[in-house]
Amino acid sequence: MKGHPAVLAAAAAAIVLLALGLIGFLSSPTGEDGEPILLLPEVRAAIDFERAEARLLGRLAEARREARRALEDRDPLLSRSARLERALRLVFDAREEAARLRPPLAYAERRRRLLEEADRHAEAVRRVAMWLGEPSPERRRLALEGLCALERFPECP
Repeated sequence: MKGHPAVLAAAAAAIVLLALGLIGFLSSPTGEDGEPILLLPEVRAAIDFERAEARLLGRLAEARREARRALEDRDPLLSRSARLERALRLVFDAREEAARLRPPLAYAERRRRLLEEADRHAEAVRRVAMWLGEPSPERRRLALEGLCALERFPECP
């Protein structure tokens, strides 16, 4: 019994499409999260930038926490100094990595803001370091202002 030529052609096309889809699925590269990588360079660059930006903002947030804890008087001076050194390293590493980012043109403004945010964090940490080196009410106020410009917390005026 012979089948209708249109049905046979449709079945053959479906088998070919299924085979090609399977080959594509099995051979597609995946990212670190297990999802298929989009092979458009601009899309990939945007995704990479967004991940780097989130990672760097996380480092800056960690630096803020370390600087705040260094500003507290509860810990010994050596512990506060170590916290401040860690905050500085986090800020400088984040700034350096942000400067090396090469985002797509559409993200250039976001990169500029990320660099400015790192600079603001560096200034706030510098103010805490000035207070730690020579504690005075005025330097503490300046250090607190620097940190409060980054994030509101209960001690902020």
